[in-house]
Amino acid sequence: MDIKNHHIALYLDNTWVTDTHALTQMLQQCVDVSSILTKEFLEASSNGLLSVWLRQQDEFALADKIERIAASDDDKTYLDELKRILLNITASDTRRPPLTDYVVLEEVMYRISNEKWEKLDNNTGYIILNPDYQGECDIKLVFRSKKPIKAVYPLSLKVTTNAEKGNTPTTEKGYLSEDNHLSLGGKTKNETIEMCFNDILRKGKLPSEANYHITLSDDGGRVLLDCKILRQKESIWPLEVDGVKFTMIRVEGHPTGTFYLGETQVTQALWKAIAQKTNTLENDNPSHFKGSNRPVECVSWDDCNKFIEELNKQFQDSLPKGYVFALPTESQWEYAARGGNKNRGNNYSGCNDQTELEQYAWYDKNSKGTTHDVKRLKPNELNLFDMSGNVWEWCQDFFSESNPFRVIRGGSWDVSANYCKVLFRRTGFCLTPFNRGNYVGFRLALVQQ
Repeated sequence: MDIKNHHIALYLDNTWVTDTHALTQMLQQCVDVSSILTKEFLEASSNGLLSVWLRQQDEFALADKIERIAASDDDKTYLDELKRILLNITASDTRRPPLTDYVVLEEVMYRISNEKWEKLDNNTGYIILNPDYQGECDIKLVFRSKKPIKAVYPLSLKVTTNAEKGNTPTTEKGYLSEDNHLSLGGKTKNETIEMCFNDILRKGKLPSEANYHITLSDDGGRVLLDCKILRQKESIWPLEVDGVKFTMIRVEGHPTGTFYLGETQVTQALWKAIAQKTNTLENDNPSHFKGSNRPVECVSWDDCNKFIEELNKQFQDSLPKGYVFALPTESQWEYAARGGNKNRGNNYSGCNDQTELEQYAWYDKNSKGTTHDVKRLKPNELNLFDMSGNVWEWCQDFFSESNPFRVIRGGSWDVSANYCKVLFRRTGFCLTPFNRGNYVGFRLALVQQ
């Protein structure tokens, strides 16, 4: 029988070998060449069973090395060669310099259902999946070489789920080694090396109701990537205008019904993409603090509504039925800022204690006198970013029947923590519809007509 064409199992020391980690643990016990375990190990290697089994584990580089071991009548020499190959590759070697001396992880990409690769946001590390999605999810790592590599570095991608039933960890391994297609051997400076982990959710075999935590580490325990896959219906897939994407988050439980709110404040890139399609907006980027991913500011309430009118024209055939873009009402804004139906009674959007606020909001203590790119800090319970701080946000409402000024909420880069509280509302903090300032921007809502 040609074992290369059959799926085989490896049985050593009365135990089924489940993975390469278990294999190396057994190999470390092979001290005496006369022991039964050692003899079984040597036999599995010499007859080709071990290399076939390794290929079934996708350990092609290891299998190639095993097959190249020169035949020897000396069992100890043969065993030592096996240990040199297997243990040097899979065991941590503290004598080696860190992998980061040789490469830098430049980009992380993900792909859903074999569609186009998307860049994973390095700031948030979130991949959003619909709750009922049961297809494939692939991750691609893009490294940049700093200098040629002379050692072998295993990388382990670990996926764990928070499901209450059947907590299901799964591990895939890949190697940056001189014997496979990810070889760094002979690479010159600034060459690109790609590494893919395919079907990390096992074609839907992992619990569909769960979120997932993904970590990539080398064999020295150094974490190179830490991200999450979130299964939630709160997010509809990103909308796009001329390559500029933005995401609307579903908010349920409000007295007026379900609505959607922008994941971030409207960015300068999105403003420019719409402004260039119309003559109704005076400036394609009125902001004082320039930056495509910073929030647009120096926009009046009137400017925002002109922008929204154009946006509705762009998406009139692709929005959820019965919904249109608008500024959020003050009630909608506050409900979402407090976490919607996940509200924990926090003082700020995302946290309760002022000592934590710098993780969630840009305000006078940490802003250094300027706005910042959106999604740099942590989101609140609904995955909404910068609901406290960065820039004040226009709301649809008048302040009151006796005060015709328009409401702004949330605080900004130039105010103290007290003004960033989700309940903060004061007469002096409302503006005429034509006021502009480098501290005021806005966030889109998607509401039922």
